[in-house]
Amino acid sequence: MAHYNQHHHGQPHHGQPHHGQPHHGQQYHGQQHHGQQHQAWSHNNAHGRAFQHNGAVNGNVHHEHGYRNEHNGNINNDYGQSNGARNQELVRAVANGDAREVRILCDCGANPNFSFPGRPPLLLLAVERGHSSTAMELMEGGASSHLNDNGLGQPILHLAVERCNEKVVRYLLEQNDHKPNVLNAKGQTPLHIAAAGNRTDSAKALLENNANVNPSKFHVSPLCIAIEKGNFDTISLLLKKGAHVHAQYPDGTSPIFKAAINKPRAIELLIQYGANVNALTRSGFTPLAWAIQHGEGRNAESVQLLLEKGAVMPQGRQTALDFARRHNFQRIEYVVQRYEQRQAPAPRPPQHEVARINKRPLY
Repeated sequence: MAHYNQHHHGQPHHGQPHHGQPHHGQQYHGQQHHGQQHQAWSHNNAHGRAFQHNGAVNGNVHHEHGYRNEHNGNINNDYGQSNGARNQELVRAVANGDAREVRILCDCGANPNFSFPGRPPLLLLAVERGHSSTAMELMEGGASSHLNDNGLGQPILHLAVERCNEKVVRYLLEQNDHKPNVLNAKGQTPLHIAAAGNRTDSAKALLENNANVNPSKFHVSPLCIAIEKGNFDTISLLLKKGAHVHAQYPDGTSPIFKAAINKPRAIELLIQYGANVNALTRSGFTPLAWAIQHGEGRNAESVQLLLEKGAVMPQGRQTALDFARRHNFQRIEYVVQRYEQRQAPAPRPPQHEVARINKRPLY
């Protein structure tokens, strides 16, 4: 137990420093005025960030390899730096993403649920800034994660998926109040957020905790979002977990139509999982027609792949070549011409040549 610096008739008590001098080489960061001692928190970066409390800790507190060791007793919050001061230090540490400092301050009595009036809780601040290790230290230190009504329109699980790593997401999912299919203000699940940001590890964590890979209430599936963003690792994961390759938008398009817009890798993945290369929209477009019309002439690779996979133009419409020529899509015109030339049957020789070839000499 630490002791106040006590003076009896101007004499130090039990070897305490006299006239404001440090005892045994310890730093003294306060000054005495009319018998009152003002103490401060000191950082010693040269010695593993040892925190020294002026008479507040019975012995020194040292930090080795990022962990706190106490020498000769425990920290007594009554005599050390006030919790209010520690909380202010904690706010700064969280804002800076200093996970080690957060651990130390929480161990020393700082409140992980502290927040200034009108300001977000510290855990929300850490998650919003993407400080994953800091968020973990706060939660392991006792910070509440009941922060869905945070005024941001995003439950904390959505924010964690968007900005933090998989470890934070899994920790939140382990808490019973965080459901994997919770909706944000836009009606999106956390899996939609993971698909948009190519957060494949977080998407895997969500799916392992019963996230719905095919949310039925939405016109846009996580798979379609991942395709639009070109997030191929997430596309592959969603398909492996059973994402519907024929899920439709309100306009009747399905994932392969989204892939047809300059996403040839996505086209191949979708075909592997049974997508129809000649599906029709309500307006009668096939993926090939969609790729030519919406690619603005820069979609030649997707057009070539679709042709090779057997895609055709809608019946009664222009041919792919005519369509490309009409819109002056020269690169696509070239691709279509080459494909048609390869598919054309070999020219037959003239009839007299056939007769001559078939004529055999008689011996």
